[in-house]
Amino acid sequence: MIGNHDWSYLSQSREGQNCSGHQSGSIYSEGKITVIRELLLGARDILELAFECDGWVFSHAGFSKTAVNYMQEILKNLGMIQDEKEYSISLLNSVFKKRLEEYDIFNFSKWIPFDEKLDWDGCFSGSGDEPSQFCLWIRPDSLLEDAYYNNQVVGHTEFCIYDKIYLQQEENKVIVVDSPDHEVYDVFDTQKEYEFFSVPEINKQRKKHFKVVNDIKSQLIMHNDTEDFIRKSLKEHFSDEVVEKLIKLAFKEYLE
Repeated sequence: MIGNHDWSYLSQSREGQNCSGHQSGSIYSEGKITVIRELLLGARDILELAFECDGWVFSHAGFSKTAVNYMQEILKNLGMIQDEKEYSISLLNSVFKKRLEEYDIFNFSKWIPFDEKLDWDGCFSGSGDEPSQFCLWIRPDSLLEDAYYNNQVVGHTEFCIYDKIYLQQEENKVIVVDSPDHEVYDVFDTQKEYEFFSVPEINKQRKKHFKVVNDIKSQLIMHNDTEDFIRKSLKEHFSDEVVEKLIKLAFKEYLE
């Protein structure tokens, strides 16, 4: 599944490259841009915007009602659908594939509205925390408030500390799987019943984790047996499984 950083090398809208870390504006990076673009276009047969399985929709950032409604109008104007009843994940992926097949730097005006919808598409939040953002940009808070699909699994937002985070607001459930180190991996069982939490509950848990971790880091200068001290301190608050994950994610620079 493609993400916003990948898409920034393919979008042909005026603001399409507006993405952190995008390598542009230098003669020294132009070669890299070309290589990245060619690699992505070469993989167009396997690239998708989303995947659906057993009632769960997987995408880079998620689908809101607001953004899907906008996209449906764009697809109507492109002649891809007659009405919103024809819209689906498989249809969206097929349109995305067609867009990449017709990628042409000299004749792209037809696809500009589509490209712009995949770009950052907000008014107030530079980070993408708005319902107007499509599936490459929206943040969990806005997604929960305006979810088009009730069950979604997303990355994009580096919200996790050491494991997936299960968020719920009314009937909408969102599982977030990205962390600052991008090291949250697991097998997701679509048939299993998971325990979900509200955003305030999750934020309370996160504050506890960060406080413990930061308290331990502030004391490391006084301990020669660094790893033993870290493990012992963490075990006072967390299970053995969580301790191992936190050591890997929060303390690896102290143990190398």
